[in-house]
Amino acid sequence: MRRIAKATGSFIYMVSLTGVTGARAELPPDLGRHLRALRGITTKPVCVGFGIGTPEHVALAGRFADGVIVGSAIVDLVERHAGSPDLLTKVGEFIAALKAPLREPSGVRL
Repeated sequence: MRRIAKATGSFIYMVSLTGVTGARAELPPDLGRHLRALRGITTKPVCVGFGIGTPEHVALAGRFADGVIVGSAIVDLVERHAGSPDLLTKVGEFIAALKAPLREPSGVRL
């Protein structure tokens, strides 16, 4: 972690889990511990991604990270609604739901 933190540019993209990308039912229980450890060795912003696809995941990762990255869950949603006139509305609503936990006054860092 120290070597990566030292070599990286403006921020660190922390992968939340090992394996292939894609939304998961749960994030690893030790994610917070790993993020806290990384915070202890760098002052660079830390963004976490990989497997994040629900507001609950965003809330968990957002407690420790400066940013949360969602990819596959949005791609899946676009695929499900491809060609539908409400595609943009569905994607917008999904993203709003993902952002909601970060806006709650619970001490979550933005």
